[in-house]
Amino acid sequence: MNTPILRRFIFQTLIAASLLAGLPAHADDSANAAAVVERFNAAVTARDMNTAMGALAEGSVQFQLRAVHPGMSDTPPLTADLRGTWKAVAGILFPMSEAYKRTASVTQATAIGEVATVWTDTTTLTLRKDKTEPMELNFSEVYLLVKKPDGWKIAGVADNRKPDNIRVDGA
Repeated sequence: MNTPILRRFIFQTLIAASLLAGLPAHADDSANAAAVVERFNAAVTARDMNTAMGALAEGSVQFQLRAVHPGMSDTPPLTADLRGTWKAVAGILFPMSEAYKRTASVTQATAIGEVATVWTDTTTLTLRKDKTEPMELNFSEVYLLVKKPDGWKIAGVADNRKPDNIRVDGA
């Protein structure tokens, strides 16, 4: 083989390898973390709470920046059990609605080591049994995920969702 061509091939291979080595090892993991968030929201839309709960880490938290339903405390604690929150949502929302759809469009996902953040623009559409017009809410969410032996799990969620008109106190 021609020595200058061989040298050029080796040089280009070394350059390519060094460039690839500089890529963060988590590049593919951010897509995997984002996929967990998308599957979680799709499961809630499908009313498949077993799948939704499977996406949540043990001890996961919902950051409560404000009350989002009438009947909640005006000053909720900063964190609540995320699994308990979604069990309550399913218990209240599903029986009183014909349909509930969550669309979470990932706007940014970053994974570094065993921690990932996924930002979404989220839209919910709720068709209540006692209303003719659906309620649509648009807000952003940030998900904190942790990598476990069985994959990424949602450890925390915060959002800028505005309060709605769905009462949670039975009044």
